[in-house]
Amino acid sequence: DNVFHIGPEVGPWELDHLIHSSDHTSTHIFVMFYIPRNKNCKRFMPVWDELSLRFASVPTIDILKLDCSGNQAHACQDHNVLKFPTLQVFRPGLP
Repeated sequence: DNVFHIGPEVGPWELDHLIHSSDHTSTHIFVMFYIPRNKNCKRFMPVWDELSLRFASVPTIDILKLDCSGNQAHACQDHNVLKFPTLQVFRPGLP
């Protein structure tokens, strides 16, 4: 069952689970990797939240965000995130 996420905060394990789950064969996953105190991230956050609202009725799209500060920084490194915010899309069937 595909569930749309309205800009939810996900942790590294949740993101990895979504990317590698069987639901990912039909779902595009868009992720914003961010740091809360970063001024560019603060400016972009309302745009990201608006995007998630506009696509709320599309069951094959998940719009997520992952906080790269603190002990979750390793997840961002695992996804080759070097600057903030970074946007990535995980296409159906591809890790």
